[in-house]
Amino acid sequence: MREASSGARAREAWRGWRAIVSSRGDAWRARVRSGGACKPRMIQLLSVLVLMLMLINPGGFGADAATAAKASTNTDTNAHANDPFDALPSCGTNVRKMWTSATHAAVYATPDVSDARFDGERAVTVITTSGRVRAYDGSSGDVLDWSFAGRRIARAARGGVVRVGARRVAVALDGVAMAFNLNDDGSDDGGEHVVGQIPPQMIRRDAFVAREGEIDAHHAEHLTRAPNARRLLEEEPQPTEANEASLEDILVRDDVDVDATGSARLDSEHRDDAERYALETRVLSAPAVGDVDGDGFVEIVVAASYYYAPSSQYLATGVVILDGVTLAVKKSFDLDRVQMVRSRESTKVYAPPTLADVDGDGTLDVIVGTTAGNVHVISGVNGAPARGWPQTVSSIEAQVVAVDVDADGDVDLIACDTRGRVVAFSASGEQLWTRDLHSKIAVAASVGDIDGDGALEVVVGTLSGAVHVLRGKDGALASSASPAYIASDKILAPIVLSRIRPGMKDASVLDIVIATHDGVVHIIDGKGRCRDIIEVDGEVYAAPVVGDVTGAGTVDIIVATMSGHVHAFQSIGSSFEPALRTTTDHVALKNWFSVTVTDREYRDVRGSTMDVRYEIVDRRFLNHVKVKRSSLAPYEVDITVTSAHGKSDTTRVSHPRPGKHTTRVAVPLTKTRGEIRVSVRDGMYVVVDDAVSVSFHEYFDVALKWLVALPFLLASTTIIRYANKDALERDVFGSASIPHFAFGGKHA
Repeated sequence: MREASSGARAREAWRGWRAIVSSRGDAWRARVRSGGACKPRMIQLLSVLVLMLMLINPGGFGADAATAAKASTNTDTNAHANDPFDALPSCGTNVRKMWTSATHAAVYATPDVSDARFDGERAVTVITTSGRVRAYDGSSGDVLDWSFAGRRIARAARGGVVRVGARRVAVALDGVAMAFNLNDDGSDDGGEHVVGQIPPQMIRRDAFVAREGEIDAHHAEHLTRAPNARRLLEEEPQPTEANEASLEDILVRDDVDVDATGSARLDSEHRDDAERYALETRVLSAPAVGDVDGDGFVEIVVAASYYYAPSSQYLATGVVILDGVTLAVKKSFDLDRVQMVRSRESTKVYAPPTLADVDGDGTLDVIVGTTAGNVHVISGVNGAPARGWPQTVSSIEAQVVAVDVDADGDVDLIACDTRGRVVAFSASGEQLWTRDLHSKIAVAASVGDIDGDGALEVVVGTLSGAVHVLRGKDGALASSASPAYIASDKILAPIVLSRIRPGMKDASVLDIVIATHDGVVHIIDGKGRCRDIIEVDGEVYAAPVVGDVTGAGTVDIIVATMSGHVHAFQSIGSSFEPALRTTTDHVALKNWFSVTVTDREYRDVRGSTMDVRYEIVDRRFLNHVKVKRSSLAPYEVDITVTSAHGKSDTTRVSHPRPGKHTTRVAVPLTKTRGEIRVSVRDGMYVVVDDAVSVSFHEYFDVALKWLVALPFLLASTTIIRYANKDALERDVFGSASIPHFAFGGKHA
């Protein structure tokens, strides 16, 4: 399918050329009549040549021609008038740009929007592909001159910044992990930065089918497969788009050279020898955060790809689990391994790992999809694969989504491959359904109840720009049109399901937010009735971030581009709620399962305890034909109080049903700022959370000053009062009431 943006540019160039020809036609015809018979032929050849140049380079001469056409005809008022998405009317969303800030380098990963200093002010934090941390004020876009903001923490980075308590964690392209506080002052109170390193992987040469120089035709055609993998999709038709290059070809640029910029330094312990290969670590995605080994503390889970420079080949993939505090490597598990060196085989992980309890044992499993086509589900305790896993499809570049799509009370997995297939698996690895979209899929599916009917939909964007809406329970098309929408360019950023428009009559309908590669953000009504667009500069690979960036209670959108800019937009008249924010697991919270802290105003907390009020919303339903349980209860709630110095305390309670609840928790006794985070885990180990910032005893010094000054004020007031009383008596009773003394010491 030809891309909509290319067709639009070609049509603009053709209209511009016709305008130029029509405006100068009389003069040209006069010259032809006076110049003989050879000139018409020459003019025709020149016309064909100029038209070919405009079609080849529509951004140059074609742009001027389009401008001339618009000025001469005055009819083409919309630059996208002939594009497919103009078939839908405007929703009337009043979105204004608040600010634009430069990052001075490309931004590939999704920004972090949160209260970085626990002072009630939101900050937008990004890490650029050059490995530099940038932070911006959410209200104004001003660069925050904090000690760690602006520091370069790595030579290159592809993954984003994640939060672990009061700190941020980023993993660079070469496997260097760093945890830091944005307002780190260099003190030893737990706020200093911590550095860890994912080491190279050493593999014995005899682990491969053939050694270097011993590759025959049979081995060269052999595909990489994990042990116990079962191929579900035998026929693999080629993609229909001519422009569907691999994601690596699209993402690797001069400033993000996977093979050079992020090369890890190998010491003598990690060099090739006669028996082993040294595989350099490459981290091509953001890490995940969660307690995967059941020890009660969060870990940082990294999907690693291992690269062998002499053969320019990714030979293995694995999962590395880092300690959430020290960043030390706790565990490392292998996933895929190619069969030989110097062949066309390759395996790597482009997307972040997903954490979910797939096997129902009460601990989070690690879910990873690889370009070898394997969907892995392994235990975070010992790395053992779950029963029925791995499963095999075609090459996977998108994150695997974990959500219960068939309402049986178990977690299901949705995988999208580069052949255009969307496959839903049950927790046991059984294929539930598959849908072939006939176009490469490079980003994860987004799941949510977009039309408010109580059932989940699966929204998938492809490299052809097509957006498909599927029913979660069986994969059937949820809309009469297929595709449901055609965007202006290929989709390489995850789609976000939220509610951007204010004053919607049907509050249960969500908007589909799509950022396309050409820098256009499409906001589509969940029922396909209307759409609005926002244009930004540069290519977009990062998912738009929906949240309350300014703290004013409105719905805001943050878009980061590969041209090195961060844009902030505000939906005028909208009302933000935590269930509308962008999620990292691509499952929309609104209309489904969420928790909201009720008291959201920034305030000062005094005393040794405080009451935390929150509401658990669960609108999911269970198919009782498939499952015996009557609900997803109990709801285990962890309320964590974290101070700005990194110290935290957790209170755990359990509720038999959703609704509004109040829990009393202990708070720090010293003057500090912090965060109250409420995390809810249901019977399937699905976790949702919400957080607000508060201060603790921030005005204690003011009260102490009053306490010290009050006795002096009372004493001064008493003295002044009696002095005034004495003066009043002299005025009333005259001098007789006051003793008089004569000179010489005698009374007068």
